[in-house]
Amino acid sequence: MAAIHDSPGIASQLDRLPLTRMHVGLVLVCTLAMAAAISEMSLSGALSAIFSSGANKASAGELSALLSSVYVGAVIGAPLFGWLADRIGRRRVLIGVLLWTTVTSFAASFAHNILELTVCRGLSGLALGVLPPLVIALLADVLPPKHRGEMTFWCIALSTVGPLCTLMFLHGMSTSSWHGGEAWRLTFGVLGLLCLLTAGATALLPESPRFLEVRGRLAQAALALSRFEHSRAVSWPGASSTAASTAITASDPAQAAGPQRQVYALFALSPWATASFPILSGAVLTQRGFALNDALMVVGVSMAGPMAGNIISSMSLDRIDRRYGLAGCSVVMLLAGAVFVSSTVGWQVLAAAAVFGMVTSIYLATLNLYAAELFPTQGRGRRLSSAWALNRVGAAVAPLLLVPLLRNQGAEAMFAVIACTVVAAIAVTCLSPRGRQRQAVA
Repeated sequence: MAAIHDSPGIASQLDRLPLTRMHVGLVLVCTLAMAAAISEMSLSGALSAIFSSGANKASAGELSALLSSVYVGAVIGAPLFGWLADRIGRRRVLIGVLLWTTVTSFAASFAHNILELTVCRGLSGLALGVLPPLVIALLADVLPPKHRGEMTFWCIALSTVGPLCTLMFLHGMSTSSWHGGEAWRLTFGVLGLLCLLTAGATALLPESPRFLEVRGRLAQAALALSRFEHSRAVSWPGASSTAASTAITASDPAQAAGPQRQVYALFALSPWATASFPILSGAVLTQRGFALNDALMVVGVSMAGPMAGNIISSMSLDRIDRRYGLAGCSVVMLLAGAVFVSSTVGWQVLAAAAVFGMVTSIYLATLNLYAAELFPTQGRGRRLSSAWALNRVGAAVAPLLLVPLLRNQGAEAMFAVIACTVVAAIAVTCLSPRGRQRQAVA
C-alpha cells in the first residue's frame, strides 16, 4: 500500500491536466449536492421562527431538540460515512447519502407533530453531516491544483442559490393561500426531489482516480483518469498554463503529514457562530417583536450574502494563506453579529444578516478547503468528516444552551457567548499550520 501511495503515476498525471469539461461537470454536480445539503440545514432558521410563535409555538425544550436533532445526526453520520468514503469511494457514498436524504426529506413533509419532525431531522442529519466534507474531499482529490481553490469557492457560491431559493419559496408559500400555512411540508418535498435528481447525475461521473490509485485499484484508476484526459479543455483564466505550474510544490514533511490539533479545534469552535447564530436569527427577531413573515424574509435575505462572498473569495482568498482568510472572516462576524442583535433599524438588520451570512459561508468554505488540502488522500474522507463531526457536536450542543439563554437573558447575552468562541477561534488560527493553497495535495 505504501508503494502505491508513493507512486507519482496517476495522481501526478491528474494534477498536470488542464481544467476540462469533466472537471466542470463534477463541480456542477457537487454544487447541486451542496445546494441540497445547505438548503436542508438552512431550514432550521425558518423552523426556529415558525415554531417560536403562533399556533405552532413549541416549548423551549421542544424547539431546542428540533434545532439540535439534525446536528446530532450529523455527529454520528459524518465520521461513519467519511470512513466509508475512504473504503468504497467518494462517488458511491455521495450517491448513497443523497438517496438517504431523499427518503428522510419526504418523511419530514408528512410529519404529524414536532416529535416526528425532530426524528426526521435527526435521520436527515446522518447524511447531511457528511455531504459538505465529502464534496470538498472529492474536489480536492480531482481538481487541478491551480484551480482547486477557485473552483471550490465557485461551487460553494453557486450552491448558496439553493437555500436562498428555498427560503424565498417558503416565505412565498407562507404568505399565499397554501392550506393550513404548512408551507414547510411542501418545501421538504421539493428538496427530497432535488436530492433524488442529484443522485442520478452523480452516477454518471467517474470515481476519483487519486482515491482509486491509493486503494490499489490501478485499472479502475487508469480508466477514471482517461475520462478526464479525453474530456475537452475549457476556457478559463489560467487554464492554458503549462504543466509545470501545477506540479507538486515541495513542503515541510511534518506539514504534509496532516494538520495539527489546532485545526480540529477550529472545527469545534466554528459552529457557535457559523451554525447556531444563523439558525437562531429567526427566533431572535420574533422575540424582538418582528412579525413572523418579516423574520422569514430576513432569514432568506441572509442567504443572499454567501453567493457574492464566495465569488469574491474565488478571485482573492485563493492567493493568500488560508489562515488570513479565516481570521478576517472572524472579525467581520463579530461586527455584523453585534449590529444584528443591537440595532432596531430595519435596513441595518437586513444588511447585518446579509453580511453575516456571507462571511460564515466564506469561513466554512475556507476552513474545509484548508483542512482538505492538509489531509492525505488515503484518509482525507475520514479525517475531514471527523473534523466536521466536531463542528456538528458544537452545532448540536449550542442551541441547547443558547435557546434558554435567548429567552431568559435576551439576544445580547446570547451573542456575548458566541463572541467569546469567535475570539478563541482567532487565537487558535494564529497557532495553526500554513495552508497549501494552489499546491498539489498529498
